[in-house]
Amino acid sequence: MTPIPYGVGIQNKVLEAMACGTPVVATPQAVSALDVVDGQHALVADGPVPFAAAVLRLLGDANLCKYLGDSGRCYVEQRHDWRGIVERLEETYAQVIAR
Repeated sequence: MTPIPYGVGIQNKVLEAMACGTPVVATPQAVSALDVVDGQHALVADGPVPFAAAVLRLLGDANLCKYLGDSGRCYVEQRHDWRGIVERLEETYAQVIAR
């Protein structure tokens, strides 16, 4: 489990943890640039008490840990795979060159 209380840049820490199949607890700020769904890809909690409650919830629920770990990894594979990103980048280059 990886608690992530802050967000800077393109959320690499969140994506790296999720790609490893690690269940994530994050603040809304930490996932603000992502299409993460609370309770489906990670637990999102705002403030110290809700954040601690989410961490305790994960610690007490192995099934939820497995579900979020698997779902988070799937999220990264589907939306942040380098092959798809490279393809879109190459398409953008081709469009710019064609102009």
